[in-house]
Amino acid sequence: MNDQLLYRLWGKTNEREKEYAEHHWNYHPAICHMVDVAYVAETWLQLNPRLLDRFCQLAPDISREVLRQLLVFVVGLHDLGKLHRNFQAKSEKGWGKGYGTVPKKRPDNNGRGFDHGLATARIMREFFDNDEFPEWASWQSVFDAVAAHHGTIYGKELK
Repeated sequence: MNDQLLYRLWGKTNEREKEYAEHHWNYHPAICHMVDVAYVAETWLQLNPRLLDRFCQLAPDISREVLRQLLVFVVGLHDLGKLHRNFQAKSEKGWGKGYGTVPKKRPDNNGRGFDHGLATARIMREFFDNDEFPEWASWQSVFDAVAAHHGTIYGKELK
């Protein structure tokens, strides 16, 4: 995935707004949304040192600064599943601006029923739950919590 494509993959669109007109389609790139959320997490941890204190109690072997950076990084990954082609297919205009320029075939179901939270959980498990990164095994519940940011905690769906 080249940089240009990465910035064309939508994370938020105005399609559901009442005032939406097809010729005024607008979007916020998924990668930019994830960075925005990481900045919010970083700001929250700075403004509420007790919150970071609590995380430090849960992970006493990690320095405070490294833990802060890890938390910001992991929170930023919360919408990783939005980069998936099935999520991108949910918007016809978004598909045309993003994966449609590669070109890739748009999924037949146009992404209906695709759960980007579940995709995020699966991607994070697949990437971090292997022999290459044994130190991340204890972070699995954090990954699962981040992927559950819309309220669904995934369990057996991940198997």
